[in-house]
Amino acid sequence: MRRNSITIIVGALKATRDRIKKMFRKLNAAASRVPAQPDREKAGTDLAVLLNELLASEFFTESVSFTKEQRKGGTARNCLIQAMMLLDRKYITGFEMQNFSETGVTAYVESIRGRCSDKQCVLLRSAVQYLTDVFDAFPAFPEKEKGLMELHIPLLLYLADVAEDEEISPLLFRLWWEFFRSEDILYESYMRESCRRFCDNGSTALEKVNGRLSIMVKSFCNYHEIEIPEELEGMAEDATGPR
Repeated sequence: MRRNSITIIVGALKATRDRIKKMFRKLNAAASRVPAQPDREKAGTDLAVLLNELLASEFFTESVSFTKEQRKGGTARNCLIQAMMLLDRKYITGFEMQNFSETGVTAYVESIRGRCSDKQCVLLRSAVQYLTDVFDAFPAFPEKEKGLMELHIPLLLYLADVAEDEEISPLLFRLWWEFFRSEDILYESYMRESCRRFCDNGSTALEKVNGRLSIMVKSFCNYHEIEIPEELEGMAEDATGPR
């Protein structure tokens, strides 16, 4: 009973902080959907500075389960860039995401180099901070979360943005993550099939990225009883069948 009371209090405090962060983010992000502005020079924070700042966050230094080789090889940096691509597809009208391959990531970086907008920076910072709060919600858990692998991180950063829009607290997000990996039928039965379809033999292809994202989003939305984001409705049905 005492543990439940503490959990409720912590959840309430985090929810209040999340609402404040959401208000700040929305003010800075301006309109929810605006056309890309490729001619802006040096707009917003330089991309390299932004990525280095976020890679030093507790989420990437304490929670993510990367090997030394992955960190040296730029895997963590690529995860952030891939998350930016997913967020751009959500917020920028007309943006077409290629894939998560090295070629696709490099092309995207070149397209925004020196033109990373304030909105892009705020959205990505907010998502990383949200996940930092999520994986700090249960201090008794091991520091390194085994499920936080390269394939999952960009998708979780996208879901962090969805969670903030829906005012879902980091505590509830963490509870979903535990449910998804231990009890959800989508993970237990269908994920065996999805791993074959969407992970093996070239997991960076757009179809496979969309497939993994759709499964995770469907689970998340079912758990929290919210609508699947408009831009993913068709993908979710294609990957897992009707909701």
